[in-house]
Amino acid sequence: MRFLILGGDSRNIMLAQCLAHAGHNVQMSGLGNDSENQTPIIVKIKEAINSYDYIVGPLPFTIDGENLHMPLSKDTVKLNDLIDVFTGNKVLIAGKIPVNFTEKLIENDIAVYDYLDRDEMSILNSIPTAEGAIQIAMEELPITIHGVNALVLGYGKTGKTLAGKLHALGANTYVCARKSVDFALCEVNNLYSTDYKKVDSIIQNMDVIFNTVPAIVLDSTRLSHVRRDCLIIDLASKPGGCDFDYAKENGIKIIHALSLPGKVAPITAANILYKVIEHIIDERS
Repeated sequence: MRFLILGGDSRNIMLAQCLAHAGHNVQMSGLGNDSENQTPIIVKIKEAINSYDYIVGPLPFTIDGENLHMPLSKDTVKLNDLIDVFTGNKVLIAGKIPVNFTEKLIENDIAVYDYLDRDEMSILNSIPTAEGAIQIAMEELPITIHGVNALVLGYGKTGKTLAGKLHALGANTYVCARKSVDFALCEVNNLYSTDYKKVDSIIQNMDVIFNTVPAIVLDSTRLSHVRRDCLIIDLASKPGGCDFDYAKENGIKIIHALSLPGKVAPITAANILYKVIEHIIDERS
């Protein structure tokens, strides 16, 4: 297969190496590797897209909603310009692709795959996310993880992996969930569990709280029950799940830890992207 790796961070550089090692034809653009000449990068990208079957973009696809995410390049590529260079019978794979961008590409007969729509992506990514979150806790807390009172808000893919690893390290691990099946799973895995109606009764005993819920679950009322020496690590995507203003005003430390896989384990993160892409290729064959 022929792959154009377009933009992104160090994960995409390592992903290109994975694909090349597997025998694929790979070219990179927008990763700081473009030769310096007078040809606009969008022209070079158009020429490259015409020669490749799969275009692999960044995760996230854009930060500001207007430009392709290319932190390693001095160039900028506007999404509106990028739409015009895609031709039919191409496949775009990237993450957090704007809905309107996806719709326009589909109208032009471009197949679009978003990493974040893939269950295997979120499951595998939960491993470096959990390890990165625990690393932050180990660096910030004056006590060991063993014996710590840790609360995990949310018991989705990341919450399950994180709670399991905390328990394995000897933490007194509490999970706040909603579904009866999650309470059953917590019991099977020897985890303490509670729901959002009862969590305030235990939250004052926590040394560290990990939030995985992409909604405001730690509002000012709930934060008023949190000890001032408790560390909160928010893993939810922006805007997060905490009232950051209230926390700052009241001396509660919150670390909004985003995109941990690429930061703490870029090689693993690249291998995960590679596995997802291989699955997509298999599905299309």
